[in-house]
Amino acid sequence: MKHIAFTLLVALTTLAGYAQDSSITTFSIKDYPLRDYVAPDIKFRQLNVLTDMEGYGTKSGNRNYNRVNGNLALGYNNYINLTHYQGSSYSSVRYQGYYNSSSADTTSINKSGSSNLTFSYQGQNRWYNSTNKFIAFHPIIAYSYTDNSQSSTNNSITNSNIESVHSLQPSFILSVGTGRIQPVTAARRAMDVLISLEKYNRLSKAPTVADIDSLAKIANRIAYKRFFDKRYKRIYQLKELDKGIQNLDLVDNADMIYAANLSDIWGYGRIYSRGSGSRFEMGLANAFGYDYQQNRTGTSELLRENSNYGGYAFVSWLNQVPLSYAWQSDFAVDLSAGMMVNNGLKTRSFLTSDTVTIASEMLNISYSLGFYPNTRTFVSVSPFASISATQWDQKNEKTDKTGLNTGMNLNSYYYVSPKFRLSLNGGFTFLSDDYFNQTPLPTSQLSNTYVNQRGIENMTGTNNFRYNYQLSISYAIF
Repeated sequence: MKHIAFTLLVALTTLAGYAQDSSITTFSIKDYPLRDYVAPDIKFRQLNVLTDMEGYGTKSGNRNYNRVNGNLALGYNNYINLTHYQGSSYSSVRYQGYYNSSSADTTSINKSGSSNLTFSYQGQNRWYNSTNKFIAFHPIIAYSYTDNSQSSTNNSITNSNIESVHSLQPSFILSVGTGRIQPVTAARRAMDVLISLEKYNRLSKAPTVADIDSLAKIANRIAYKRFFDKRYKRIYQLKELDKGIQNLDLVDNADMIYAANLSDIWGYGRIYSRGSGSRFEMGLANAFGYDYQQNRTGTSELLRENSNYGGYAFVSWLNQVPLSYAWQSDFAVDLSAGMMVNNGLKTRSFLTSDTVTIASEMLNISYSLGFYPNTRTFVSVSPFASISATQWDQKNEKTDKTGLNTGMNLNSYYYVSPKFRLSLNGGFTFLSDDYFNQTPLPTSQLSNTYVNQRGIENMTGTNNFRYNYQLSISYAIF
């Protein structure tokens, strides 16, 4: 009996050992827990300059038409992810202008032009303590100046008109909350590199979770290192990746196939911006806007002046979950309530000092489901809905309004073959009458961008349905 019991014990121990070995050997790279990934320190800065100019003209008999467009933009993007701080900001300066000239003969000439200068800044700043709670400050500032000019000459008599428009929109959000969204881009790129090497039988062993963590740290570090020459940056990145892979003893044969796959995935694979974690936030914000339009010709007539100000409170929740290697689920909801005052409206045709007070409540819900099966293909579907309830008070006459803004966006890209690409993007929006949005919130959009504080307004009394689509097909003949 003792021999039987001993034999059974040995058998069970052996089976347990086999089961443990089986669980290790069956670990797949795609089983790596993306949702548990914690990103190391990230400091990323990028300065972009964009400029373009185009012109065209026509001549038919004694009629001439010419047009010139110009655009110059400077943008600065900053992202920091540290243990006790997470923040992003974008600031830009943009100049746009155009000039038109048309003439029927030498005595009839029309000219018009417009120039616009815009300064904008928006940021998110969260300071964390050791328990993952935070205080936050989110500024949004925008100023624009537009100058429009027109002149016409007929029989040597010239009439000219110049109008200038100033617009200022500052807003500041103070909030507290708990939770954090971790960027998982570096971990996904490390997985893609290893999957490609595994596909071509260049891995000497199955990577572990610790191996992928180590490679993700390298991918994160080299992705944000700045170089003035992109070619040297690529050489540095591939060298560091290769060193990390070989230090982990993941490859025996570092031949041309190994090098080509490493270069292909790192240099040409699509980079997906995905996050993991949840964040709850509540706070207070102000909203302010001022527009001033003036005719600067002759008597400097005031054309329009409008100001609005207000404040509101909000509660929001953002949850981003990498369901697997390929699937991503993002959900955001926020509730806000506040008041906006529109005061001192003046126009060319009438002058009034009526004050309109708008009390509003708003519920925003948005969701996105993304499918990222490899580095060449993706599709995401993003439905959203926003409900507003407002009470307008003008001359002690109160009017209740309820509006809806809902729709869905689709983004997709399909790598059919090395020569054939297919891209389809589109969406639709239903905007009911009486919809009013006055609140810029840090979680109003899944992309973590802000809604313009003037928002979307549809007080025309009619419902709107809009749709858009874009189909792109690319094929390399040779």
